[in-house]
Amino acid sequence: MKQKFNPLLIPENITAIIFDCDGTLVETASTHNAAWIKILKRYNVEIDIEYLDTFASVPSTIVAKDIFAKYNIDDDPIKIAQEKEDLYFSTLVSVVPINRTIEYVKHFYGKIPLIVISGGIRKGVVKSLEFVDILHYFDSVICADDGYPPKTDLSVFKIVAEELATETKNVVVFEDGEVGIVSALAAGMKVVDVREETLRLRG
Repeated sequence: MKQKFNPLLIPENITAIIFDCDGTLVETASTHNAAWIKILKRYNVEIDIEYLDTFASVPSTIVAKDIFAKYNIDDDPIKIAQEKEDLYFSTLVSVVPINRTIEYVKHFYGKIPLIVISGGIRKGVVKSLEFVDILHYFDSVICADDGYPPKTDLSVFKIVAEELATETKNVVVFEDGEVGIVSALAAGMKVVDVREETLRLRG
């Protein structure tokens, strides 16, 4: 059984919390994967779900480039990434909230800044957060099409810390993607890996 909400997980010196969206606040992986599967069928590619799962927190443009290289697909990955996002958005009819993480959002709302940094595009991220009625809790929502570096580049976390006028060591990141976890730790932030049964602070 997964550990329930524990407010003592977050130290008193923490001045901001960053949350990933998909897989951290809401469960939408099946809709993302279904969109990729449908798009790639035109190239006779049967994509492995476990392979897709390794791209948690990674923007679709980067995912598409990797897939095209892996399967030798001769097409424009940027165009296909946009098609995938449009398909995802049009088929997103329900979202499952990840209540264990959302409890931290509600507890710290109004006490310290709460930020979303997602590898998804804005319209999909906003729609997901609106589905579970938590968009209003966040001071800022940063998405793949907002001009920030992707989470594959640790500088995105440093930039957000600078914008919040705080030190990276005083920020906690809730994340389910290995890319986001590695980059946040490298930026000097503390991390909670929401995939773990018992949540703990790393870094």
